[in-house]
Order: sequence, then structure tokens, then C-alpha cells
Amino acid sequence: MTEAKSQNTRLVDVFLLGPFMIWFACASRPGRVARAAMVTAGALTVLYNLQNWLHVAYPTVDAASDSVYALLAPVVFLLAYSFS
Repeated sequence: MTEAKSQNTRLVDVFLLGPFMIWFACASRPGRVARAAMVTAGALTVLYNLQNWLHVAYPTVDAASDSVYALLAPVVFLLAYSFS
């Protein structure tokens, strides 16, 4: 995959897929765990892909670390669960 295509895919994830996942979780009113999981996936999709897009566009920005996002996922899930 070329760098430009990869960057375009990241932008789709940041501006369409992630926000849609969050909206769908809130609008469709699934169970509390499913809603929190969908919000978590949407939020982490946005953050992870935005950070990688910024890394390519501005090399001084660090690339997204999988281990950091793995540690961040339970925190985001618990926040989403507590607010749902």
C-alpha cells in the first residue's frame, strides 16, 4: 500500500469510521457492555490512526505504540461503561 493511500485510509478511520462507531453505540442503545465496547473501539480507532497520520505528516510526532493503546483500552472501556 502506498503511503498516500495509507494516509487516506487513516483519515477515513479518523473522520468516518471511528465517529460512526461512537454514534452507533450511543444511538442504537445496545446493552451497556456492547455500547462501552463500541465506544472504546471507535475512540481508539480515532486516536491510533490520528497519531499515525500525524507521525507520517510530521515526523517529529511519535508513531502510535500498540502497547500503549493496549494499556489504554481498559481505561477507555471503564470510562465509557461508567458513562453509559
